[in-house]
Amino acid sequence: MLTLRLKLLLLNIRSFKLAKLSIQLPPLHTGRDGKGQVEIAEDSSRFKVVVCGRRYGKTTLGVVLCAKTGLEGGRAWWVAPTYPIASIGWRMLKVLASQIPDTEIREGDREVIFPGGGVVQVKSADNPDSLRGEGLHGVVLDEVGQIRQIAWTDSLRPALTDHKGWALFIGTPKGKNWLWDLFRRAKLAPNWRTWQKPTSDNPFIDPAELEDAKLDLPLAVYRQEYEADFGASQLQVYDEFDREIHQWKSELPQFDAFYGGLDFGGTTIGSHMSAGVLAGY
Repeated sequence: MLTLRLKLLLLNIRSFKLAKLSIQLPPLHTGRDGKGQVEIAEDSSRFKVVVCGRRYGKTTLGVVLCAKTGLEGGRAWWVAPTYPIASIGWRMLKVLASQIPDTEIREGDREVIFPGGGVVQVKSADNPDSLRGEGLHGVVLDEVGQIRQIAWTDSLRPALTDHKGWALFIGTPKGKNWLWDLFRRAKLAPNWRTWQKPTSDNPFIDPAELEDAKLDLPLAVYRQEYEADFGASQLQVYDEFDREIHQWKSELPQFDAFYGGLDFGGTTIGSHMSAGVLAGY
């Protein structure tokens, strides 16, 4: 249970008397596979990319890791694409912080200052340059696919350098965007690890509710929002299209002119033909 984990963590802060503390927050679940959020939280990888379905529990996971860093005296940020999206994590962080004696909650700055001096602050990535300047021990990037890549590469990654801080990337797929590229690269990079978790892995979600959602929603929407499927973009014309299979780079021959034709199909899959012309032939 999370309560026990946080109590053990607070042993590192001398000003607390552990026997008088009772911190309540939804527990980290172990999933239906016996791993779930707990495996992600306890994994030693520095950079973690967690792609999951809606209601899996990614916000709880991120808040727990930020609070852990703050309670240990470090500085962590929760970064979301916009402040309305960031409000979800902020509300949960305040629930936790309000149960810890002598913790200061600064509503205007969206900042929590823990008794040991640690700080957790909620930020918006709508202006990536505003994320410069602070040295961080950890950062959560929420709905990372909607955050501009330069917010990470130009601002947040350098901020982790002096403390060798950690980063947690969480989000639900929205087609094959930056999150998709990050997810693929992270599979091969040292000190990185990835997880892809469907909503059904959350043991607190009723399976019957998922069956109802599957009947109510278009298949592509369900696969993207509940199964965390990158290939199920609602903007994709053909469900069968897979960028890994059907898209590749090649050098074009030296023709004088090029012509192309596209048949979108109706009841059948579309097709495309390209042709080149050389002068004098």
